[in-house]
Amino acid sequence: MKLCNRAWCIEIVLKCSNDLRRRLGVCIIVDAECSERIQCHCSFFEPSHRPVVQRVGEAVGHAPQGSICLLTQPRSWGLSFNPVSFFYCHEADGQLAAILCEVRNTPWRERFHYVLPARAPTHLQDFHQHFAVAKAFHVSPFLPLDLEYRMSFSPAAQVLGVHMADWQGEQKLFDATLDLRRETLDRRHLHRHLWRFPWMTAKTALAIYWQALRLLLKRTPVYDHQRADDHFRTATVPTEERHHEIH
Repeated sequence: MKLCNRAWCIEIVLKCSNDLRRRLGVCIIVDAECSERIQCHCSFFEPSHRPVVQRVGEAVGHAPQGSICLLTQPRSWGLSFNPVSFFYCHEADGQLAAILCEVRNTPWRERFHYVLPARAPTHLQDFHQHFAVAKAFHVSPFLPLDLEYRMSFSPAAQVLGVHMADWQGEQKLFDATLDLRRETLDRRHLHRHLWRFPWMTAKTALAIYWQALRLLLKRTPVYDHQRADDHFRTATVPTEERHHEIH
């Protein structure tokens, strides 16, 4: 199963240095839900980063001290629907420390965190971050829990890519890729995106339920909902030999 859908996301700076704060200024962006149900209304909102730092510190034993950027799907016309959000957590020197994936399931309205400890680049040709983690949170009724997530993240630059696949042993059951191009969030771009994607969150929700209906009509097996035993799980970094399995 491969998920293909046009979308746009927003990057919000939850925590930044004083120098970056002076260069950014206060900028109202959009109403987006952040971790632990904290509302974030501007390009930096210091209290909203604390639950993220605490969760990452709990998972990896070290709380990152640098900037935190949230990649998420913003609320659209009052409707919030966000299957997954990514918190890019950096050290004080700007090095990526970890990526926190906040996953939500529908219709149970639960949330779970996968913490992905970043590794330092070993050579210039490989800045991608690769992770593997056992599935611990029930999301789709059409996919079992005994799966392994294999994820790949490109550097946060002008073009950003996120790839995830669900593997059961040697069989890939699900594949999703997010390819984004960075644009300045000014009035012109915001109006253009609202014109091109007027009901982005509704479109995402309808696409998921439409796919679910198609799977039901195909008599795809349905797995009972199971609550997660914990609130987060920490991923591992695959060896170089396993990087080809991520894609």
